[in-house]
Amino acid sequence: MSHRRCRYCLQLFQPSRYHPHQLVCSRPDCQRQRRREYHRRKLHTDPEYHQVCRDSQQKWRCRHPDYSRQYRQSHPKSVERNRQAQRQRDRKRHLRNLVKNNLAFDLKHSAAEVWLLGPQAENLGFLPSSDSSNSSAQSGSRGGFLKRTSLWSYPLDGFTTDPC
Repeated sequence: MSHRRCRYCLQLFQPSRYHPHQLVCSRPDCQRQRRREYHRRKLHTDPEYHQVCRDSQQKWRCRHPDYSRQYRQSHPKSVERNRQAQRQRDRKRHLRNLVKNNLAFDLKHSAAEVWLLGPQAENLGFLPSSDSSNSSAQSGSRGGFLKRTSLWSYPLDGFTTDPC
C-alpha cells in the first residue's frame, strides 16, 4: 500500500486497509482536528444536525444550572479577559453606529477631514478613507495611531478629533 501525507501534520502515514481513502493520520491531534472540521461543516450545511446539537446543549444547561456561575467564581482571570474583550467589542459597535448615524446626516459633501488620534485608532479599519494612500493606520507619537477619515466623529473615550 502507498503512503500518504496527512493534511494536518503533513507526516507520511499508511492508510488503513479498511479505509483506503483515509486522508488523515491516526495521531490524536489530527483526528481531533478532523472531527472538529466535520462538526463545523455539518453545522453549517445540515439544519437538522444543527438543531439536534442546540437541543443537546440546552438539555445540558438545564441539568447543570449553576455551572456558569461556579466557573466564573473559580476562574477570575477568564472572567477579566472576557470583560476586556466585551468592552473592546462594545467600543467597536459604538463606533460603527456613530459612522452609520453620521452617514445618515451627511447631506452635503465637505472637504474637511478628521484625524482620529488615540491608542484605539488601529482598530478602526472599517472606516472609509478619503484618500486611498492614507487608508492604512499609521504609527503616531506615544504609541498611538492615526486614522484619516472624511467623516466627523464624536469624541470618545481614548479619541480626540482634530480637523485638518
